[in-house]
Amino acid sequence: MEVALASDGLDGPLFQATWRLSSYMWRNADKFGISRKQSAEALSKKVAPLLEQVPLVEITPTLLYDALESPVFRATYWVAPSDENVFLRSKPLKTGLRRIARHIASSDVVSDWSDSFQMDRAQASVSWIAPGKEKPSPPIGEALEKWREEARTDKLWWSMPPWPLVATSGKLKDGTPGALRFIEDGFGRTTGWVREATVSADAKVFTIHGPGDWAELCRRFPLNVTTSKGVDWHDVTGYPHRWVMPDYVEVAQHYDAVHLSMAGYFATVERGIPVDDKQASMLARWNPGQTFWFTESVTLDETPVQWRDRGDQDWWPHVDKL
Repeated sequence: MEVALASDGLDGPLFQATWRLSSYMWRNADKFGISRKQSAEALSKKVAPLLEQVPLVEITPTLLYDALESPVFRATYWVAPSDENVFLRSKPLKTGLRRIARHIASSDVVSDWSDSFQMDRAQASVSWIAPGKEKPSPPIGEALEKWREEARTDKLWWSMPPWPLVATSGKLKDGTPGALRFIEDGFGRTTGWVREATVSADAKVFTIHGPGDWAELCRRFPLNVTTSKGVDWHDVTGYPHRWVMPDYVEVAQHYDAVHLSMAGYFATVERGIPVDDKQASMLARWNPGQTFWFTESVTLDETPVQWRDRGDQDWWPHVDKL
């Protein structure tokens, strides 16, 4: 929808029909007792023809990245679906949204978004803390064991691996490290320090292409998190049964890393993923295109390069290395 709105423009009929979505749904609920779902269905019937007529403009890196950065940033997994999400799930919109999705999928900008992890493609790690001020990282095994203890408590609502592990991402078509732009639940930072990564040629990496791959990880290496995450994830999805996620202590015994492809992210996030008939999972707080490393199969350059956001996610490297 963000791409459709960007294509339509601020003065376009699609934008005008949807820009006060939350106010419309709140007013209906407050004054008339109409549920959010009913309001969304009613509005979607008016919006669907407009969506289906939005011009299919050229998908450029700037257009696509600007459109997708905001929904990634706003992703939440601890509250009920937002008004926007309820609206976007309305059946009348499916035809129009699929039309836009097919158009995006045909673009060269996303030509590698479904690829498995490629050893020969440039990877980089981003830190938001200035060099010399980072906390010392514990050994990988110790970090994973501590994570497993915390994952069973209510301290963590997410399902990504723990922060002390090295995380890398590929570069976007415009040369920007992906981890600078696509950040779930981010803090609007404007300065990051980027280290180029070197990956061992024999590294064994599991790629998450979509819900099926995430479910496979959960089935093979299940960690019961019903007590710690069940309430939050139930509020998001309505799923009433047992919740699991991958036990990364066990995953690390079989793989050097787990990679979430860009396409895999958008196909999997903010939904309950059935693992079997009695349990489900969620992919939460894992950034698009991000890879977490469980072994020393990746090494980072000692000298980071400072990148700065010059405004509106326009990232550029600083002239001098630190």
